[in-house]
Amino acid sequence: MNKIISTEKKQIKLEEEKQIKRKIILNAFRPNSEIDNPSRFAGRQELVKDLTDALLTESSCPIIYGDKGLGKTSLAAQMARIALGDGELLREIGASKYIFSKDDIFAIFFIKCSDSTRSKRDVLQRLINSAEGAASLDDLNSGILSFGFN
Repeated sequence: MNKIISTEKKQIKLEEEKQIKRKIILNAFRPNSEIDNPSRFAGRQELVKDLTDALLTESSCPIIYGDKGLGKTSLAAQMARIALGDGELLREIGASKYIFSKDDIFAIFFIKCSDSTRSKRDVLQRLINSAEGAASLDDLNSGILSFGFN
């Protein structure tokens, strides 16, 4: 009798573990919700390194674009963290040598575009508007300026 109860308990535990794993898998892709936690960000390691290098390149202005649902916002969120000195993702992908020194200061303009954004001119105008929206240089150096336009 005890063996039957023990087997049933093991079966219940296995089912609970399967449900937990299933929930993790089902929630791995979250459209319309960027991944801001570096430990949950996966893939695109070479792109992260290339964008990190681009931030350090004189006169470079990296722009992330592409079709809907590809993870542009998540990538931008990770790059913003890197530009502000957070090296967690770079350490996780084995790219610690890319971590910025404290002397590297960046202003980040995070502009979400929609279907109404039809040209480079529209994007540049939003960028100009974002820069003009900063009250002072201190605002630029304090972190991310986020402007969502629909």
